[in-house]
Amino acid sequence: MSQFIVITHNKKTVASADTLLGITMEESGVSKAIAIRIQNENGVVHPVYVLDQAFEEEEVDYEEGRQLEVNR
Repeated sequence: MSQFIVITHNKKTVASADTLLGITMEESGVSKAIAIRIQNENGVVHPVYVLDQAFEEEEVDYEEGRQLEVNR
């Protein structure tokens, strides 16, 4: 099984997905993470679940000079 991330607004691409993850801003300055599992039945999309959890800010140390290895 393969998994990959595609960033798009293309309706055909979105319609072929099993799960959608995103960030929405329903009110100015307030972002919310959402996840929707898709069930396609006769071309109709039914959201199965939506995440509605608040994120807590955390302090992290700034990292410098780290690089990710690229395997080709």
